[in-house]
Amino acid sequence: ANSYSKDMFQETTLNVGEEIAIFHTSSDGEWMFVQARNYFGWVETKNIAISTLDVVSEFVNADDKLVVIADYVNIENAYVRMGQAFPIVSDEQKYVIKFPIRNANGTLTLKQVEIEKTDAYSKGYLSYVVPSRFLLLQNCRNRSIHRFRAGQSNHRADLHTPSFRLLMKHRLNIRL
Repeated sequence: ANSYSKDMFQETTLNVGEEIAIFHTSSDGEWMFVQARNYFGWVETKNIAISTLDVVSEFVNADDKLVVIADYVNIENAYVRMGQAFPIVSDEQKYVIKFPIRNANGTLTLKQVEIEKTDAYSKGYLSYVVPSRFLLLQNCRNRSIHRFRAGQSNHRADLHTPSFRLLMKHRLNIRL
């Protein structure tokens, strides 16, 4: 068969707005070697926005955040996964968030984007109490029916790996 469900050279993806350190640029300028929180590897330059520490801090250290609690959502034509958080500018009839955008010159801008108030989002992180625990388990069950592909190229996470089961068992005290 000519189809493969795993790409051995692509193990994960970066979240929208995830902070990284850039260590090297390829000779043609098309790729950058980066370090994320828990991975390092090559990323296409067109997917990286260069910023000052002040702008990154404004994004990362905001007090009020809108958190994605659905499997994934589409914001500004970007695939945004569960758990990603964005600074809230206002939350009256709709949420207005600061969303990271790459300018044509490769720099980062925090664009104000309106988001409908739906159950796909939570204002702030969910507290870990019984109703939130149920929501977590419900999301896990909903996600586990999807086929996994390395690098999440089908926009799903693998809930059947030993590392996921260890996380659920030891950190969250949940048995699967």
